[in-house]
Amino acid sequence: MVVLRCFILILVLLAAGQVLMAQRAFTVEDLLREESIAQVKLSPDGRWLAYVRVRPKSAAETYQKPFLFGKDRADIWLVAAEGGTPRNLTQGLSDGSGFWQPVWSPDSTRLALLSNRGGNVRLWLLDVATARLQRLTDLAVDVLADPPMLWVSNEQLLCAAMAEGEKPRYLSLLVQAQEVATRQWPEAVKGRRSTASVLESGREPWRPRGHLLLVNTKDRSVQKLADGPVQYMRLSPDASRVALARSLGRWPVSYSGALSLRNRAEIAVVTLDARPNLRVLGRLDDIRGQYFRWRPDSRTLIAIAKKAYQPAEVEPEDELFLISSPAGAIRSLSENRFLPHAVVVDTSGNLVMLAQPGNSRAERQKARRDWWLLDDAGTARNLTGDMKLVPSDLIPVADGTGFAGAAGGDIWLLSTGREQPKRLASPLEHKIRWIVWPAPRSPQRWQANRQVIVEAGGQGQDRYFYLLSLLGDREPQPIPKPSEKATLADWSDKGSVAAMTGEARDGTYLWVSGPQFTDYRPVVRLNAHWGEIAEQKRETFSYRSLKGENLKGLLVYPYGYKEGQRYPLVVCVYPGMEEDFPLWDRHLYPLISHGYAVLVPSMPLYPGDNPSAPMSGMLNGVMPAIDKVVEMGVADPERLAVMGGSYGGYAALSLVTQTNRFKAAIAIAPGSDWISLYGVFAMFYRYSTFAHEDLSFFYEIEIGQVQMKGPPWAEPSRYIQNSPIFYADKVQTPVLIIQGDIDYVSIGQGEEFFMALYRQGKPARFVRYWGEGHSIDSPANIRDEWKQMFGWLDEHLKPTSETGMK
Repeated sequence: MVVLRCFILILVLLAAGQVLMAQRAFTVEDLLREESIAQVKLSPDGRWLAYVRVRPKSAAETYQKPFLFGKDRADIWLVAAEGGTPRNLTQGLSDGSGFWQPVWSPDSTRLALLSNRGGNVRLWLLDVATARLQRLTDLAVDVLADPPMLWVSNEQLLCAAMAEGEKPRYLSLLVQAQEVATRQWPEAVKGRRSTASVLESGREPWRPRGHLLLVNTKDRSVQKLADGPVQYMRLSPDASRVALARSLGRWPVSYSGALSLRNRAEIAVVTLDARPNLRVLGRLDDIRGQYFRWRPDSRTLIAIAKKAYQPAEVEPEDELFLISSPAGAIRSLSENRFLPHAVVVDTSGNLVMLAQPGNSRAERQKARRDWWLLDDAGTARNLTGDMKLVPSDLIPVADGTGFAGAAGGDIWLLSTGREQPKRLASPLEHKIRWIVWPAPRSPQRWQANRQVIVEAGGQGQDRYFYLLSLLGDREPQPIPKPSEKATLADWSDKGSVAAMTGEARDGTYLWVSGPQFTDYRPVVRLNAHWGEIAEQKRETFSYRSLKGENLKGLLVYPYGYKEGQRYPLVVCVYPGMEEDFPLWDRHLYPLISHGYAVLVPSMPLYPGDNPSAPMSGMLNGVMPAIDKVVEMGVADPERLAVMGGSYGGYAALSLVTQTNRFKAAIAIAPGSDWISLYGVFAMFYRYSTFAHEDLSFFYEIEIGQVQMKGPPWAEPSRYIQNSPIFYADKVQTPVLIIQGDIDYVSIGQGEEFFMALYRQGKPARFVRYWGEGHSIDSPANIRDEWKQMFGWLDEHLKPTSETGMK
């Protein structure tokens, strides 16, 4: 018996050894193999589960479509909620196309969806019973419309379409430059046809083209209901008409020298009868789409927006507008009395507005946000004035007596009568964070609801879900999870079937439950290769900034870490990141596998009125975090590198102009000179007919991340003080710059800084990738990029064989 036990023990140890041997380091190829799950949709009847499965980057046929965010590699899969084998109904791999954004028909028999099959994004229809897939439109779908398509009935769809021959910008942003350049440059060489492209300023913004289509799914007939690009479309509750916000373009305006980007829109209503009629009601600017909605009467709409632009000294505030379809009138309910932030409507048409009250702008900006019951005459009553904490969002309750929202760890009921706010009866074990079903921005969020699902507790495996009755007719029901890290993807109140997604050590999962959240079963498991990869030791630690603030840092230990041994450290920087470290650290794992420890420090930004900010604040959160990791005995203080991409690339260049502590630096797609970048056309817009309509640099440099507070002619010293190019003489660190030639952050930014170092004979390397944008997309170039980075770090940090690097 003893011999047998010893033999069994030896087998167990051998098996354990095989498991240990099977664990390996993360590689660049693992990045290219990753799949993902998106857009999980249970059918209205709860019988079917549709989901989008995104194929790995290595499976794509072509690249340079980064603004589709993998949708060109996506397929629609379908499985019965009660069980069965998932079916790939679109088979996009066969021709390198993608299918995404499934929307169920009201009767749960069909899915409307989008696809780039055939070289453009069009509307398609998928029959669940027959798996028949058919294209419904020849015109491209405007993917920026909210929503791009909308069911009117079981047989009719509304669709926001583009003009004939046009493609959505997100489909062709990067390849557009290549297509136009390769077509026009030969013409200039031949010299027989002009290649001029003319842009104009000082005139009304360009009004783009587009159409609203009504598609009959039975006979595939298509009717044009209205012209003009659809920004928002909202179907009335009785399905008799559709309200449109038609885009009139975006352009910059100034209020007391401060930049504002105004999105102009024309409000119109189209009847959906035998002879459709369009009526224009007026104009509004900067409409907040979440709060552009019909009231239950199907005759009036509400909108939070700004008045149509008129020259003024001070930028106007948001207002709550009441829009009458029959009268064709747009009237403000909040002007000079409230600053609205949100609005909800109950089944009786009552308006409840989250707003700051006051008789002046200064009063409103200082006032607390409360929920106010508002009638059509503008008379208001505070519903939450006696509450310590106020819900940030509300949903209507089914009995028509009021609204429900989360605040202070509880669900509160607000009455439109005279009753005081009250908590739901049974307190939960964990504090409620928010309502997750009905999902934010979903149509059901605006409908009367008998029950909700709330998320409580913390994050990750500490998340807890509960089903709550808003009518108080039953106790809260805890919702079990199939895995500690699972989170709710969708739920059907027909049979209480839930779909959950989550990541585990051995892959990415999608589960579906039986009735009443029982018997979860895995629908699909992706990324099984994760189970082969050794778990990366990681630690979040506390430290104090140079200003004395309490901050958090993330340390990921190198593969094969041995306690007591110091390792070269790569500090990955991105200004504005604080404590909430995203999952993108997996994309740093090749560094871990190569033997480097990785530090992600907090980098708070406080530009304020400091003219040398943000650049002067770069050291604040970074250097003390490095000292802490050195103090922990992990980092070798003589082998430090800094690395960042985009705004992080700017941070890397800023840091090496202020400290010589780093032995190497890597700046990917960095900004280096805000003066020369200001106003430059993004490369992929440069060849478009309306290149000047892209105002992203204006925004980001003046009032976005960079916070220059104005244009270069108004703030020249601030631009100089915050551009690393003007401090290139201070750099003593070898710098590797990586950039694509069609990056929207002009490749000239990398050229300027590289040439500044070249002029001084300082060590630097500039790796340029032809045909690549802001991030490297081609697998061949991704592999080469990591090869370049490994080579640079190995050369300057001089790793030893003890680190386990190859």
